[in-house]
Amino acid sequence: MPTKFLPMPYPTLPYVWRLSSKFFLLSAKILEYAILRYVRKLGGFEQFDVVHIHELGGSITLAKAIKKRANVPVIVTVHGRHPALFKYQNELSFIKKAFDYSKWFDKVFLVGRPLEDFVKKFGFKSNDISVLHNGHQSPNEDPERVEKMRSEYSGKTLISSVARLYPFKGTDITLKALANLYRDGLVDWHYLHVGEGPEKPSLENLAKEYGIQNNVTFLGHLPYIDAMTVIAASDLFVMPSWLEAFGIVYVEAMARGKPVIGCWDSGAEESIRHEIDGFLARRKNADDVESALRKLITDSELRMKMGANGLRRVADFTWAKNSESYIKVYDELSESSR
Repeated sequence: MPTKFLPMPYPTLPYVWRLSSKFFLLSAKILEYAILRYVRKLGGFEQFDVVHIHELGGSITLAKAIKKRANVPVIVTVHGRHPALFKYQNELSFIKKAFDYSKWFDKVFLVGRPLEDFVKKFGFKSNDISVLHNGHQSPNEDPERVEKMRSEYSGKTLISSVARLYPFKGTDITLKALANLYRDGLVDWHYLHVGEGPEKPSLENLAKEYGIQNNVTFLGHLPYIDAMTVIAASDLFVMPSWLEAFGIVYVEAMARGKPVIGCWDSGAEESIRHEIDGFLARRKNADDVESALRKLITDSELRMKMGANGLRRVADFTWAKNSESYIKVYDELSESSR
């Protein structure tokens, strides 16, 4: 039987969960009520073979509510450390509530291994957990636009990042590493950063303090195709983030033949092979990032070699493989529940 999918509206929740763990549970109940009401209009959960929820945060009470209404398998994919769960994970009473809810999921999928210890804090066991990596979209940028951007920085090594401007993304580490290179006389490069966030003003000031503001451009938020055009036009990609669950953007850069720089002990390890597709740096270590940047900026053959390795590597990370794996799970669970 072919697998059919029903798009679900996902209500925007008020950020009252920031106040306390009790308010977070209230937000989860609001989400639960909105979805249950929507599904009742469609005839109830009994008509479904499998319910697949994305993200553990706001759905933590939803699975229990579904199980009470229908004998249907419920699975969840955890894409990252939900900020509320991350904030309240050390509150014993909240953990106990979360532990009670964990039994309502038939299967838990993680987009990357770094999330395993995190979800185990909420009562999930190793045999409940599987890792299923995200995929990437095939490049479809306009070659003329890519070439035009390259020509604007002719004669310089073009370095790109695509990341929200939050501390854990490591943009300040990248700027410090670039500043060290600049002071050493390695100045024929330009850094393009795509993304917005609360750290933007301080990072722009940091670039000025380092004296590299003429070599750094913060482009702000760009549509997806424009962000990918920046990566495609660049010579290498860097994002020393230490809290990535997987990091699709690394794979997107590799799919465009770019060597990449990420962090050890993070989702970057899921895709980047150190000294093969790029480099992995220690967390918050500007010296490691500086060393990796120096090697890639000064050695075009190394960039090409690592870029080619990465291009072959990303064949393992496609949405086709991702969806085939999920459909296999849907079929197995729906058969076992009949």
